[in-house]
Amino acid sequence: MAPEALKGNIYTIKNDIWSMGVILYELLHGSTPWECKNEKELLEKVARQPICFGKNLSDDVKDFIRKCLTIEEERRFGISEMESHPFIKRILNDGYMDEYQSAPPLLNKISSNVENKEPAEVKPAAGKN
Repeated sequence: MAPEALKGNIYTIKNDIWSMGVILYELLHGSTPWECKNEKELLEKVARQPICFGKNLSDDVKDFIRKCLTIEEERRFGISEMESHPFIKRILNDGYMDEYQSAPPLLNKISSNVENKEPAEVKPAAGKN
């Protein structure tokens, strides 16, 4: 939870950017950036304890996470800064997202059923009549 949310301030998109930084950190490290037992301890650690990164992360990834986890909300990344960041550009330009350019197979099937007005097949659960 973003520091400003923990303090009871009004929600902004910057809260979500903070959360994205935390989630990306957790995905890459398998743990949270700050281990703590309660919200008070979290606020203290966020204010005092710098983020530690694994050695295998690129400088771009570290920079992206740091900018998402900037404590001062007004200095934290905005959407346009995120889109132009080298880490995001690399993901988009290296073709990592190519397979996601079309809708997932299930969504394609649902869409075609709706377009063709085919009723969806619904089977009762086992043991139910």
